[in-house]
Amino acid sequence: LFKAEVEDQRGAYATGVLVLIACGALVTAFEKKIAFQHQTSRGWRAVSFVSFLIYGLIALVFTLTMLAVTIRSPSGLGISLCFILAILAMSIISRAWRADELRTVGFDFHDEESKFLWDSLRLADFPILVPVRPGRHSHDEKEQQIRTEHQLALEADIVLLEIGVDDPSDFFQRLMIEVVRDEGRYVIKVTNGVSTPHAIAAIALEMSRYSKPPALHFDWPEIDMLTASWSYLAFGEGNIAWKVRELIHRAEKDPTKRPRVVVG
Repeated sequence: LFKAEVEDQRGAYATGVLVLIACGALVTAFEKKIAFQHQTSRGWRAVSFVSFLIYGLIALVFTLTMLAVTIRSPSGLGISLCFILAILAMSIISRAWRADELRTVGFDFHDEESKFLWDSLRLADFPILVPVRPGRHSHDEKEQQIRTEHQLALEADIVLLEIGVDDPSDFFQRLMIEVVRDEGRYVIKVTNGVSTPHAIAAIALEMSRYSKPPALHFDWPEIDMLTASWSYLAFGEGNIAWKVRELIHRAEKDPTKRPRVVVG
């Protein structure tokens, strides 16, 4: 069925070996080029340049050989593409299958002051928690935008929540919390996250554990529902407000302890 004969599979085997050798040769050639660019002595620059030419020629030979073998016997390329498609498909299916898990295993704190302010906020009945993407808007602009679009009173306390995603390829996250004061408002800065919706939901649920549940206020997304859903399933981004609400409803069975999600 698989034609497991040396003659039938030698093209695929040669392709795999040549890809490894060609990639190694290219990396070495680039490393020699960088070394040449960083040399300051004229003598060493000449040696580095000759070295770069030699390794560059070797890389060129192996790359051309790899392309020739691949064109002549494309079975190796076909097998590798099948593996790549299988890995991508299983990754997307796995992410979609486990998308409803909270994925947050704990919280760490930047310093003792952040821990103290975090505990204080957990016990306070502040009404509004506003997620904000770092670097997109200033805190003043975001607060003004939310107060205007959501018709919030000036006396209503707002806590901003900044979520930073470090390595989305991980599944579980242990969030690093830093709480700071910024012109009279509290800002919760979160790093070491792997998914923005899961981090927001975990923090909102933790804030609701010992006090009145806050309301999460989001902007209306600027992409359509299908694109947002696909972006989340494939890359863990998009349609954040909808996903946060779903995670909260699945994690908290008591409706009185669920943070409300407001989109406007």
